[in-house]
Amino acid sequence: MSLIRASSSSMRLALNSGRVQSTPRLARFASDHAAGHNPVPFNMANKKSFKYKYLTFLATGFSIPFIAVSYQLKKFGGSTA
Repeated sequence: MSLIRASSSSMRLALNSGRVQSTPRLARFASDHAAGHNPVPFNMANKKSFKYKYLTFLATGFSIPFIAVSYQLKKFGGSTA
């Protein structure tokens, strides 16, 4: 009986320690957009340049697996081309 009481009291303490505090904490990583900080890590001032750079980035990332597969097939003679 005492073992059950001890486990229930320890469970109660564990639940009480995880309680949300009533005072709000300050935001750690609040950014100041009014001070000229740009939250985007790249420049989008020139939309046409950004479009071409973005499409090149996507095409490169998409084509790498296909290039690797064709290289491996040619290396081991598994390709008919």
